[in-house]
Amino acid sequence: MESLQCYNDYASHINCTWTESEAVHRVSPLSLYHLDENDRDSPCVPFGPQEHHVGGQLRVRCRYNTSVFGIGSPHTFFFKTPHSAAMSRTIHLSQNVKVGPPQGLSLNVTEMGSRLLSWKSPLTPASPLHPTLSYQIRYRRLGQRWMTLDISDVKWDIGAESLVPGSRYEAMVRARGGRGPWSDWSPPVLWQTEEASGPQGPYNLQCFFDGNMTVSCSWELRRDLAESVTYRLSYQTNSSAAVQHCYGVIPVVHDPSDPIVQFRCSFFVSRAEELQVNLTPEYKKKQFCSHTNIRLPPPGPVKVTEKDQMFELSWKPPVSPKVKVSYQARYWSMER
Repeated sequence: MESLQCYNDYASHINCTWTESEAVHRVSPLSLYHLDENDRDSPCVPFGPQEHHVGGQLRVRCRYNTSVFGIGSPHTFFFKTPHSAAMSRTIHLSQNVKVGPPQGLSLNVTEMGSRLLSWKSPLTPASPLHPTLSYQIRYRRLGQRWMTLDISDVKWDIGAESLVPGSRYEAMVRARGGRGPWSDWSPPVLWQTEEASGPQGPYNLQCFFDGNMTVSCSWELRRDLAESVTYRLSYQTNSSAAVQHCYGVIPVVHDPSDPIVQFRCSFFVSRAEELQVNLTPEYKKKQFCSHTNIRLPPPGPVKVTEKDQMFELSWKPPVSPKVKVSYQARYWSMER
């Protein structure tokens, strides 16, 4: 509609032009109509050749013949395009409730170092849907993936063990009434965790069961610590069961510049039950084969003697009775 332009000769006709997509024109070309003061429509007849423009656009022209012109006689045009019939349906409002986002999301630090998130309900207690409200909260370290939780209360405590020291976090919450759709997310709340004052270990240990047989666990570790220490995941299906180990720990690198590395490991269980999981540290080890990593002390002082207009180099070999020794000599001119 924006490309439609119409000009008249103030005597016998009105010429109109517009631009439409060639692809759409082949399937459903636009037809321009004139609407008079009695709401009767008349076609604007195609006039002149069509012009093909770059980008698959088509310039179309038409002419509408009329002798009605005057200051108080505007001309109205509209496009008739093929379209479906009008649509109607019955809406049960009680089954199509989308509540507003929770209000006043705030954060407080507890004595245990956790973060207590709280918010206000989007509905008043007098609303019949107030008892059906449920919430979904999500939080993350900035730039990382969201951790999403379904809850029924208007507060949630994020334990200190789930947060990495010296990191920035954000959280937001949304609501749902009954079986309706989720509301929009609330504005985020941001915070910074304090730097660790003591030994640093793994953080944010999380384990999830897929409902079949697989349990997937993840934890985070500072990258500089992960260079020399790794953690091994073990678990027990009950207090009297044997300790089992999760093999195949995989580091997950989302951002190589991130000072935190996430690790994952998965294992199978026969049924859904309460698990006791533990992370125990292990020093990373590197072996060196003695016979392929020999570096002898340098030979004794080098002596230079001239003999038959030649220079002879000699030195005292290093003490190494167990290996065969070879040498490499290097010399250069002191003149420039």
